[in-house]
Amino acid sequence: MEITKKDALDKAYHILSNEIREYASIHSIPEKELKHLIDSVIEAYVEKKAVFYMEERLCKFQSRLNGSLNFTLRVLGSNSSQKDCSIAYTKHLKQLITND
Repeated sequence: MEITKKDALDKAYHILSNEIREYASIHSIPEKELKHLIDSVIEAYVEKKAVFYMEERLCKFQSRLNGSLNFTLRVLGSNSSQKDCSIAYTKHLKQLITND
């Protein structure tokens, strides 16, 4: 079983937040400071999780876009007299890419 970035991030978040709470209880850190530390960890966690989500989505889009561009170049390369090329390749994204 492969560990994904999201899985590693989730595990790191839980370990870090537990360690911070344990350290705070051992060293009598005030509740206000503990809350500030935990809030900082949560903020970084959410931000990084959003980055991973966007990377995943953009990777899928990029592969479709690369396929569209490769198709266009093959069509233009096989028929050099063709001046206009229209492509509707992004079926799953429901978008239209047109080169005129």
